[in-house]
Amino acid sequence: MPSPPCDGNSWDTAFSDLQDALIWVAAGIYRPDRGTGARETSFRLKNGVRLLGGFTGTETDIDRRDPNRNETILSGDLKGDVGTNFANNDENSYHVVSANRTDSSAVLDGFVIKGGNANGPRTVHNTTNILGGGMRCNEGSPTLINCIFTHNSAGAGGGIYIRYGKPTLRNCSLINNKSDGLESWAGGGGICNFYADMVITDCTFRGNMSEGYGGAINNNDCEPVLTNCIFISNSAAIGGGICTWADQKGGITSLTNCRFIGNSAKGEGGGIYCRAENTKLMKLRLINCAFIGNLAFHRGGGISNLFYYEPILINCTFTKNKSSHCGGIWNYEKSKATLTNCVLWANGDIGGMDESAQIEGGTIVVNHCCIQGWTGKLGGTGNFGLDPLFVDPNGFDKITGTTDDNFRLDLASPCHNAGDNSSVGVDTTDLDKDGDVNEPMPFDIDGKPRILNDVVDLGAYESG
Repeated sequence: MPSPPCDGNSWDTAFSDLQDALIWVAAGIYRPDRGTGARETSFRLKNGVRLLGGFTGTETDIDRRDPNRNETILSGDLKGDVGTNFANNDENSYHVVSANRTDSSAVLDGFVIKGGNANGPRTVHNTTNILGGGMRCNEGSPTLINCIFTHNSAGAGGGIYIRYGKPTLRNCSLINNKSDGLESWAGGGGICNFYADMVITDCTFRGNMSEGYGGAINNNDCEPVLTNCIFISNSAAIGGGICTWADQKGGITSLTNCRFIGNSAKGEGGGIYCRAENTKLMKLRLINCAFIGNLAFHRGGGISNLFYYEPILINCTFTKNKSSHCGGIWNYEKSKATLTNCVLWANGDIGGMDESAQIEGGTIVVNHCCIQGWTGKLGGTGNFGLDPLFVDPNGFDKITGTTDDNFRLDLASPCHNAGDNSSVGVDTTDLDKDGDVNEPMPFDIDGKPRILNDVVDLGAYESG
């Protein structure tokens, strides 16, 4: 332990309590209540303050820290007695971290946030303590880097709850968080997001659960941008991976180079559930995304698209997704789905793996796509129904829907050089970091060149 005076000027006189810390934080377990047992207390992020975890307490150079080896834990488990499956968490902090009214200069980098439990009283006029077990962010735009949110629970936003603002998450993981789904308007085992245009990059969502909407993320009336993210084994009643709503305004939910693997929904949308309540324009834009082995018991194993949502899919791969009705992409009669350079193969429902099991309903516009059971009734140009010849769809473990599956195209695949170069999408998130956000998409889902041999391949993966 550091010796007085604990002024933070050196490791020998380091702050003994994180509520006093300024920047560098040594490995250990920190609790926000300072031993009082007060569930309402949180670690409060502040503008202009960067909290960096992962130090041993001997470093003199910031680059010497290692958050993976030196875990710096912000714990809501005030008594240190939480068991498996969220047992003994009734006395845990409502919100481990709060980031209300912050801007991007409030930085949390290299921490594990765990054990929050926002299960406070539910009243008509006060829902504060049922939102955001790991972090609650109201009108805030903090920057979260290299953080892990795990085993947090709440009525909505088990890991994180956000209302307004523009938070940034980079290289973060949300693992095994839970929303109890008791609020009909909420959900979000990992994140519940109302009106906040989040930017999420290089993040992993694994094993999050919602008894309501959105196992990993529940979005409402916002325009989030997600890049290079993985959604695996998340579950919900509706929208196993992501649930995205549009009630009052239009906009775009944008995902680039994202994977949805083995997510499930008891109702609709094993991978993603979209719902636009009125005719205001709302779009789901997917570029270079893969949906593999997702499950919905009702309809839309990959995606369920309800009412007026307009999904736009470019160079996406849908395979081995299942549902009772349309294993791939299901569309409500008033919706419109546009697909270009995509592969939909081996998605199944109770009728088998014909064309309607791949995509069905609404207005469907398809060009340069490989769709199993292709009948020609959907029209378009450059479409066909030949086997795409994936390299190894079951992977080394021989189980579809795990991370070792290889959905690149065999050299003999008819999907080679079968796409439309003019439709590969625009690099709006600047994947290659060259400052040009108007150039064509430079990479495929694995970060390899998007176009080889002069013509783009179909699907999320480019094969040389």
